[in-house]
Amino acid sequence: MKRVRLEDEPSRGFSVRPPSSVGLDQDQDQDQDQDQTPLPLRETFSGGALSQSGLAKPPGQAGLAARLLDTGGAPGPGSRSPEPLSRDLTWSIRQEVERLMQDQTGSPEAAAPGGRAKRQPASTVSRPSSSSARKPGVRGRPEDWRPAAPAQKTQKTQKTQACVSPRVQQRPQRTRASPGRETQQAADVDLRASSELVASVQSLVSVLQQQIEAVQPAGPPASSRDVAEELRVQLALKEEELQSSRAAEQELQSLRQQNFLLQSQLRGAEEARQKQRLQAADPAAEQRLQQLDGELRQQEALIRGYQQENEKLYLQMKAQQQRSRATEDAMFRENQRLLGELASAREQLKRSWRPPGSVCLLDHTQRIAELLDQIQTLQTNEAKLSRDLHSLQVEKRALEVELQLVKRERELAQVQTASGDRGLEARHQEEVEALKKKLQWFTENQELLDRDAGRLKAATAEVLQLREQVEKLKEEVGRSSEQQRRSRVKGVDSRRLQELQKQVKELELILRSRNPSSLPALIYAAASAGREEAGVTALLERRVQRLEAELESHDEEAKRSLRSMEQQFDRIKLRYEQEICELEQKLQQQQEGAAAAAGSGSGSGSGSGSGSWASKLQAAEEKLQLQKQKHEEKERRLREQLESLQQQLKLRPPPSPSRHQRHAQQAFAARLERLNQQLGVKTRCVQELQRTVERLQRERRSMLSGPRREPGPPAAPCAPAPPQDAFPSAEYLKAYQPTVFTGSHVSEVLQEKEALQQQLEQEQEARRAEAQRAQDELSRMKEQMSSMRAEHQRALDHLRTAHAVQHSSSRLAELSNQLSAQEIAMAHLQEQLTELRGVREALAVSRTREEALQQQVGRLMQQLKDAADAQSPEGRLLCGLERKIVCMELRHRQREKELQQVIGGSRQTAAGHQSEAERWQHVAEQKSREIEAFRLELDSILDILRHLQRQGGVGHGPQSVPQRS
Repeated sequence: MKRVRLEDEPSRGFSVRPPSSVGLDQDQDQDQDQDQTPLPLRETFSGGALSQSGLAKPPGQAGLAARLLDTGGAPGPGSRSPEPLSRDLTWSIRQEVERLMQDQTGSPEAAAPGGRAKRQPASTVSRPSSSSARKPGVRGRPEDWRPAAPAQKTQKTQKTQACVSPRVQQRPQRTRASPGRETQQAADVDLRASSELVASVQSLVSVLQQQIEAVQPAGPPASSRDVAEELRVQLALKEEELQSSRAAEQELQSLRQQNFLLQSQLRGAEEARQKQRLQAADPAAEQRLQQLDGELRQQEALIRGYQQENEKLYLQMKAQQQRSRATEDAMFRENQRLLGELASAREQLKRSWRPPGSVCLLDHTQRIAELLDQIQTLQTNEAKLSRDLHSLQVEKRALEVELQLVKRERELAQVQTASGDRGLEARHQEEVEALKKKLQWFTENQELLDRDAGRLKAATAEVLQLREQVEKLKEEVGRSSEQQRRSRVKGVDSRRLQELQKQVKELELILRSRNPSSLPALIYAAASAGREEAGVTALLERRVQRLEAELESHDEEAKRSLRSMEQQFDRIKLRYEQEICELEQKLQQQQEGAAAAAGSGSGSGSGSGSGSWASKLQAAEEKLQLQKQKHEEKERRLREQLESLQQQLKLRPPPSPSRHQRHAQQAFAARLERLNQQLGVKTRCVQELQRTVERLQRERRSMLSGPRREPGPPAAPCAPAPPQDAFPSAEYLKAYQPTVFTGSHVSEVLQEKEALQQQLEQEQEARRAEAQRAQDELSRMKEQMSSMRAEHQRALDHLRTAHAVQHSSSRLAELSNQLSAQEIAMAHLQEQLTELRGVREALAVSRTREEALQQQVGRLMQQLKDAADAQSPEGRLLCGLERKIVCMELRHRQREKELQQVIGGSRQTAAGHQSEAERWQHVAEQKSREIEAFRLELDSILDILRHLQRQGGVGHGPQSVPQRS
């Protein structure tokens, strides 16, 4: 009879199926396994490799167990014939194995809906009860006995250690943007995989125990039984530890989610309260809020970009994990095959001393059928795995092509946006340069005109001086010539004149004596009076002409000064616009530099992800050290700033509170509105007066130019009339009359000034009261936050201590405690940072309000001064230009402050994003350490299984099959 060699066949793993049901129920069992195994589990473990290796192993192992049980009772001294005994044992073992199969196939079905119920506590409790129901009790174990551990791990054990752990380790949640359904499904798959692994280990232990009992003699020593019980106890302890660690991890995850929700609610409440406070305190802050909203949208766009990068890295990591799972499955199948070959070799060694008559034909046929069935199942599994591998490769190639397309589209979009922005900036710059050139040309032309006007003014002044000198010389020459002529003629004509005068006087006396009221006497009297008045009129006309010339010169000077002031205003405006353009360019360069730094940081992160694990770990440790140093420096700097701000608040004098702040603000707003209306009315009146003054000046000039163009004899009776009409009009149309203002107007101005001072004091008191209330509110919020933080810290400490007490010996508990402590410290630092930002914003708001009120008070005082002093149109224009210059300077300062705030905000947001990315990287490193710890625990479980196999390899004799409890 030819012996069947089991080492030639690829037997893989152990099985608990009876040998009689191999040929009949093979297809049904495969269909049931595939149906009972969930779809995510089959996809994750590469087509059911885990289910075949743990829950429904190949049927070759069932035949091996049956043969061990069938041949175990042959050599006993008081045994019956071999065939009836083997048939009875086979039938009883078949029934028992079918019951075990039903229990094992029912346990995943009971565990599957529990995993889908969003990780409720009831599901975590039900799994240990089902597994503990199959554990035998501890029987007669000596206290000083310990199982011998293997001295050294082989290379295959190390490979298995590197490949098994991702099956039972729950994947950490990398990003907040990953969908909840995928996270829950992955968690359910990992839980089911861990429960199935525990069930497979228990079934393997039971099969090995049956082998030990089948090959042991009737009188076995107590040491082998104790070894088996010790292994069961250790396996039960490992199972309990695994279940407790899983429950603790679920509880920790739920606590983290609750903590995150509470933090988000608290931040939302703080932002809403701060927004309400800002709106109630200063209605003019809406523009600032809009700017902040725009910045927030920009930061959200940056966050979305980081999220896309994180998703891409997550997909790459998932593909790497699938590849590692495939290699792990291959190593696991190879390990199971080697274990099967080892078991078959041991079985052949055991059968070598048996009599040849005990091997019957039925056993050979059963073995052949089992081996054929095993070959068929392995071929089907291999075909299925090859199909799955091909489909996954096709999907991987498609995803890589899509990723390349997306990258190209993104690069093209960036290039297009950059080119469009550059074209717009170039056109805008060209337009600005053209306008600047035009404005510079205008200013240079105006400067030339001013120079010409100055030269003309100097020439006219010199001409006037020369004319005056010429007139003086002419008068002196005339006087000297008249004196000489008189001196010549005086001697000749003096006698004759005296005689003639005597004759005339005599004749006049005769005529008067004859006709005292005659017409010649009246004509003589009128002629003498007219000559005297003609001299006075000529004097007054010359004086009027001189005054008009002076008035015209003053008007020209005022116009020139006005034009020079306008030129100065344009020059200052141009300089401010140039400075604004330069500041905008600097701001844009800083923003581009920040974006480039963020892009380089993300590129370095993706490049480091493609490197080896050791280099990544070393780089991450270096980054962690640098980040810790940065956080310590930032914390120290923020504390110093907070202390300085607190000292400033303490040194500030305490403001006196006011009861009627709202009423005062309303009265102040009404007063401002009324003053603005009065200012508008006054400006309109001033414009109308300017037009009337110009019209009257034109009329005066026309009236004054009329008598000059109509010369006439000075002795004419109608000649003095036009100067008499022109002189009162010039006197009436004088531009400035200082006698108009009296003491009553000055007293009214002083009263208004006192009223404005009182109003200013009231506003200052109201502002101080508001600052005091804001400080009180800030202190109250700080106290509430400190109390809530202390309560939260106490709760977290209590939970952490309870968890440490329960799982003090587990490495996972220590790592989770370290992670929670670091998260609490980071949350505390973030809260301090938000509080400091709130204090800084409140301080900036109060400063801006104070500056605005001071500006309003200064503007009111200036308006009061203008109303009291500026009466001429030239003075009003000069004052208006001065106000415009002051307003431009104030706007320039405010714009510089806003630019500095925007630059500081962009720097702070970039630093916040970098710290957030490094924090998530630290969390990922912690999770990787936890995975390594889980791998070590699984290696210990495999060592226990190997030790159990070695103990089962020693042949002693049969024992009773353990019954279910």
